Amino acid sequence: MLGRRTKGAALVGAGLVLALGLTACGGGPSKKETIADGDAICRDANARVASIQKPGSYQQLSEAAGSLAAATDDQVTRLGRLSVPGDDKARLDGVFSSLRGVATAAQQLRESAGRSDDGATAAAAAQASTSAREAADQARAYGFTVCGSSTQTATATVVDGARLILKTAFVARAEAICLGPDEELGSLREPTDLRSLARFVDTLVPVLEKVVD
Repeated sequence: MLGRRTKGAALVGAGLVLALGLTACGGGPSKKETIADGDAICRDANARVASIQKPGSYQQLSEAAGSLAAATDDQVTRLGRLSVPGDDKARLDGVFSSLRGVATAAQQLRESAGRSDDGATAAAAAQASTSAREAADQARAYGFTVCGSSTQTATATVVDGARLILKTAFVARAEAICLGPDEELGSLREPTDLRSLARFVDTLVPVLEKVVD
């Protein structure tokens, strides 16, 4: 009886040692397995945005940003279900959080572009670019070859389009601002003496200040 108890205690002790050993090693799959599974998820999710062309209008920008947001959100959701090495959880949470930031910014970009809101569009595009760069850097540092980098490529295409659209809109609005004063100043006569110079300056300065404002 005593022998059986001793043997049982030894088995329990061995089990505890094994469990503690696994805990110390972090548990879960290997890093190599996690990278392979994660890259497979990212490759599949980003296949939907790989064909995105640089948008040339607010409507196209809204559609492209919507596709990027949906693909990245799906990617993050599926990555969140991965079983990961226990010791690497914090690092991977950082990668996934940055990817989630891309999805959020892309959704904001979709909405602001849909309203043709220059300010909000510029802010959302900048945030999407920053989040994509952070995700790519963190993913690459961990060992991923697809996760992060593929999202950054798609984001860059969308953001480059946003920059062009914003520049075009700015130029059009600036031209409109300058058009009226340009016609007004065009009717001014060249001063021929100090008195006419004073009138010329009195007319010119307020118009220029208005344009600059």
